[in-house]
Amino acid sequence: MANEQQPEVYWTTPTQHVPNSKLPVLVYRDVLPPDLTVESATQALESNNWVKGGVFHHFPTHHYHSNTHECYAAVKGHTTCVYGVGPLDDQSEGVTFEMKAGDIAVHAAGVAHRNMESSEDYEYV
Repeated sequence: MANEQQPEVYWTTPTQHVPNSKLPVLVYRDVLPPDLTVESATQALESNNWVKGGVFHHFPTHHYHSNTHECYAAVKGHTTCVYGVGPLDDQSEGVTFEMKAGDIAVHAAGVAHRNMESSEDYEYV
């Protein structure tokens, strides 16, 4: 990930249903290799000590991981992400941003997240 830049920073706060984190959600735009494939994205992530957990597509279910930080690298298509709220929370209180191929989002354990809408070809590592 040679393209060093300042990330977009999004903050979440605990809700009645989701712990979230004191750490921000970081979004880096267009930082993956220009020859973008699952393999090239995986290589870029692994060279920065992230472990590939799989290749995924649209995931509309609110969820969080209690003990796992995550780095999502968009390989194809685009999606609208919602962070910081669970299904029982007021959805307008969440953080919403777009991701497209080449973008990376990093979030800490405990931060709720989901895909609200995605292109049919959306794919991420």
